[in-house]
Amino acid sequence: MNLLNIILDYSSPQIDPVIKDGYLSYGPVSLYAQRISIGDRPAKNFVFNRDRGILCGVIGYISNISDLREKVAASKNADDVDLIAELYLKEGEPSFPLLEGAFTAFVWDLTSQKGYIFQDENGSQTPLFYLKTKERYLFCNSLRVLLKNGGFPRKLNQEAVRDFLYSRVIIPSEATLVEGVHKLLPGQMIIVDLKAQLLEVQNIQRDNIKVSSDSAKRDLVSSIGKEVERLSALSGVPEIGAALSSGFDSNLMMHFLSKQFFKKITAVTIGGKKVNEISAASCCAAVYEKVRHLTAVVGDDRLRNLPDIVWRTEGQVFEVGLFLTNEFANILCREGLLVVFLGDGADQQLNPFRMAKRPFRLCLNKLKNRVKQRIVPLRMFWRVLKRKKIYVSKYPYAIQALRPSRQVSGYDIKKDYILKKSGVFFNSYGIQPFYPFLGRKTFNLARSLNSKECRRKKFYKNAVKEYLGPKIGQHLKKIGGTTDIEYLCQGKKELFERLLNQNLIIEILPGLNDKQKQKMLEDIPAYAESLVHLLYIYLFNELFITGKYDQSLDNAGFNLALEDFLIGVKPERGILKPASATVVTN
Repeated sequence: MNLLNIILDYSSPQIDPVIKDGYLSYGPVSLYAQRISIGDRPAKNFVFNRDRGILCGVIGYISNISDLREKVAASKNADDVDLIAELYLKEGEPSFPLLEGAFTAFVWDLTSQKGYIFQDENGSQTPLFYLKTKERYLFCNSLRVLLKNGGFPRKLNQEAVRDFLYSRVIIPSEATLVEGVHKLLPGQMIIVDLKAQLLEVQNIQRDNIKVSSDSAKRDLVSSIGKEVERLSALSGVPEIGAALSSGFDSNLMMHFLSKQFFKKITAVTIGGKKVNEISAASCCAAVYEKVRHLTAVVGDDRLRNLPDIVWRTEGQVFEVGLFLTNEFANILCREGLLVVFLGDGADQQLNPFRMAKRPFRLCLNKLKNRVKQRIVPLRMFWRVLKRKKIYVSKYPYAIQALRPSRQVSGYDIKKDYILKKSGVFFNSYGIQPFYPFLGRKTFNLARSLNSKECRRKKFYKNAVKEYLGPKIGQHLKKIGGTTDIEYLCQGKKELFERLLNQNLIIEILPGLNDKQKQKMLEDIPAYAESLVHLLYIYLFNELFITGKYDQSLDNAGFNLALEDFLIGVKPERGILKPASATVVTN
């Protein structure tokens, strides 16, 4: 897996460097860098040059490595970490925005005793956690490793928990679920001055180039193809995995991938029992060359894997699609694939105007969110006509009434959680994801279109349909990434009853009264998402805060099932009276 662990100890004496197996210790700096090895030669973890006064480490990938080699006149075999060091020595801090890809980098200037830790503009595929103790600063992209090395008392950050529940998917600030531990937001950089014992977080200014509308329309689709080609060469493997749906993004990506040098492409489509794209995606997959299509449906018993999901995501992100990602990662592991291409971030990248901060847009979004909670989606209306039971995901009033403790201006919550959902998961399995839609050129071209053309990717979808032709175009449709998890919660009433009466849940949501709990238990399918979210938070507290499972912190996965936690455990308050039986017509 990709792992970057940095310790800056300002009380440590200056000693000779110790270098061994991806680990370096020199004076106040201890660095451990581990990268997923792909291609013919292993990736270089870090570079240390005492004479030139530079130490640099990186994880992830730099996509514009060829351009950087030309800029510093390096050989065609120069590693990305060497190029980062060379650029810093040549240009200093202004060189950081030149890097593209999905990465986390660390640069230590031995002369000034200053350190810089930064990520790509999209926040990389894994978070960067940081913590200050009495004598040192700790930085790591794994919460498990940070907790193991931290040596500090742990406490659940209940304010962050409520923010987590409010946003539904991620904590919308620098906070984490552990008090005292923070995370770096996309577009930010940490600067540590060891002499002054000062840590500062700054924004990285990246230049966005605007081109003419005609050029943008001409080059938008081809820019994605060039990014696929660039990342394919960077991967250096004969076989890859790729996500495939019946949507525009994954099919355009698959079209370009099928033209590359890969011997075999394993396309994977995962779905729920009621909502999935397997049939339409299979029709699309049959058109491409060198593509083997694997499908799977999330099994009825997959809720029992939630402790492992919490362990791997480390409380960073929650979304019902995690069950699909878990299934996807297991398939790639069984197939022995180390590289996967994903269409994640495409919607956000190709519609840059959606973050416009107009007051009426914010009010409209609030109104839309309330309507979504109460009205059956129109695309599901046919089920009503057939008198089938419709479940619209609900949250109890105690959660709906929450308000964020802090809102970060310009923070793209949706883009961040989408990338973290896949990135954190695949990294825990030792799989390197590549994101062809996150190319900076593609973003600059998209923002050169007008807002009407970008809205719902109107121009892009028409261009893709024309580019792919009718053979593929007839199968393209957009379901919207809907995932059904109601069936995962069937027969789990006793489990959720015990969950809702745990002291932890009562402390987090004091407004969750017995009437609301009763309502949730009487209609578990409708409240499935909120119940599983609360279960996720309960498990995080058990796994990471209590210290009961510290002996497993070195393990990427967790082998205990859900039954080992709440089943058989007495509730900390009296169990609610059983609800009267209800008949559901399917």
